Amino acid sequence: MKRLAAFGAIVFISICGAFAGPGASVAAPGEPTEFQVKAAFVYNFVKFVQWPRDSFPATGDAPISICVLGQDHLGDALESLKGLTAYGRNLSVRRIAGQAEVDRCQVLYLCKSERDAMPQILKGMRAGVLTIGDMKSFASAGGIINFVIAGNRVSFEINVDAAEKARLKISSQILKLAKIVKEGGGKEER
Repeated sequence: MKRLAAFGAIVFISICGAFAGPGASVAAPGEPTEFQVKAAFVYNFVKFVQWPRDSFPATGDAPISICVLGQDHLGDALESLKGLTAYGRNLSVRRIAGQAEVDRCQVLYLCKSERDAMPQILKGMRAGVLTIGDMKSFASAGGIINFVIAGNRVSFEINVDAAEKARLKISSQILKLAKIVKEGGGKEER
């Protein structure tokens, strides 16, 4: 029942998030938690990113694998995405112990617990992996999408250079909602 309620919240937020402005409010009583909102954003990111063909195993029905490296509450909230679909593929969510296991992932959520290892992890990332973080300087350090909280609203920034290096195509519908970040800390206006 709890999973169904979380799924309902995610679907609602997904619909609103796809058409709303550059963020979603969090923390109002009876509203989804910050982590549920972020999980819904992750689902929308997956739906609006195109991967190169060689990012998936040769079998046409392989799932889109969302991998979680580290421990935090958003990593836990991502579990609610299991079984949803995008591009006709089921989503799978699994915890991984280290970067060596990223080879079978299309999405890597790097938890805050991995902050110290973040630069090395991002530097060693292979093409075809959408990296998502929730920590200061994630996008400017080479991560692709980073969550930010501003004025009690969840928003996100995207490093388009990192996405291009990873051979990922991010829909303009997502890009127009994001703050665009360049590697090394530079930011562009929307």
